[in-house]
Amino acid sequence: MFYICLGRYQCNTDRLHDFATGMKDLCNRLDSGTTSTSALGKRRMVEDFYRIARPELVEVHPPEVVKTKGSCSSKGSRMVSQREKAIREFNKPLRKCATCQELGHHDSRNCARVKAKEKENAKGKEKC
Repeated sequence: MFYICLGRYQCNTDRLHDFATGMKDLCNRLDSGTTSTSALGKRRMVEDFYRIARPELVEVHPPEVVKTKGSCSSKGSRMVSQREKAIREFNKPLRKCATCQELGHHDSRNCARVKAKEKENAKGKEKC
C-alpha cells in the first residue's frame, strides 16, 4: 500500500511532502502507544503465546564438528581434489594412438573416433 501511494504522488512534490509528513506523524503516534517491556514481561508474553512454560535448564547442544575430507576407507589414502587430478593427468607422458595417429592421453582402446564409429554402427543396426 505504501508503494502504491508513493507511486501516485511521485510527480507532485507538494502531495509527496504531505504524504511523508503524514507517515512521520503516524509513526510517532504508533510509537507513543507502545511501552518497552522488561525481559520478564517478554518471557511471559512468549509463554502465553505458545501456552508452554520455558524450561529452566536447556538440554540441547550444538552438534560436534565433523571433518569428512580425508576419511576414506583405508587410512593411508586421502581424497584428491579435482585440481590435483588435473595436474597429475597433465604431467603424464603423451601416447600415440594407433587408430587416429595423434599424440594425446588416449590409445586405440579408448579412442574417441573408435567410440563414435561404434555408436554409428549400433544406430545402423537398430534401424534394420
